[in-house]
Amino acid sequence: MEITRRDPRLTILKSQKIKEACQRGESHFKLRMMEHHVYFWLKPEFKSPAERSIFEKALAGLFEIPLVEGGRWAVPAAVLPRPVIDNSWDYALSMTFHSVEDHDAYQDDADHHAFIDASKHRWEKVLVMDLA
Repeated sequence: MEITRRDPRLTILKSQKIKEACQRGESHFKLRMMEHHVYFWLKPEFKSPAERSIFEKALAGLFEIPLVEGGRWAVPAAVLPRPVIDNSWDYALSMTFHSVEDHDAYQDDADHHAFIDASKHRWEKVLVMDLA
């Protein structure tokens, strides 16, 4: 299986080890990777374009932490409404880690704590859902 520049998996692939495994047709399950998903609901006073820009820069900075293999932040997709869809959140963060141990170390990382300390006053609610 060849990975091309247009392959959507490249948004979550940073390490050569992962790229090579995908080229061999191995899934992230075989690699024992995990995904960390975080949903943020911002307080009304932090929803202006200027405030959103500040928060977006802070989210992007989390991907500079070496333990993070890849991922992205996003806003709700403009999909057709259905009863099972909750798009009430303002931002989501999806991160990939090599292992649960790397994820756990990320939780204690000083830059992760700096993000929380600098941003927690902006959100009303945070929801975390992790995938093994």
